[in-house]
Amino acid sequence: MARKTPVEIKVSMAGAGGETNFTKDVIAKEIERSMERLSKISRINTVNIDIRRHEKGGRVKYSVRIEATGDGAHHADAHEWSLENAMHEALDRLDKELLKKKEKRSETV
Repeated sequence: MARKTPVEIKVSMAGAGGETNFTKDVIAKEIERSMERLSKISRINTVNIDIRRHEKGGRVKYSVRIEATGDGAHHADAHEWSLENAMHEALDRLDKELLKKKEKRSETV
């Protein structure tokens, strides 16, 4: 049985400069796992991730926006008090959007 080679996806992330190395590593691993899963659903070439940090009443709230391109453009965003949770939620929403589009394509064929 031939083994499928991993797909190369260019991922760029902006806005995580003020975070700890531990947080960056956790996020990088989450992104890597998600890209492996998403590449099985749809052809993705590039993923741009924009992280915004908002001060709210002495607390920090994060917003994450993901744009994936390949078989069209796909977008997902999330807002959470934890950067890890915001990233997880945005990646989960992107996963659901790609699955929905894949199901639509298979229904029309």
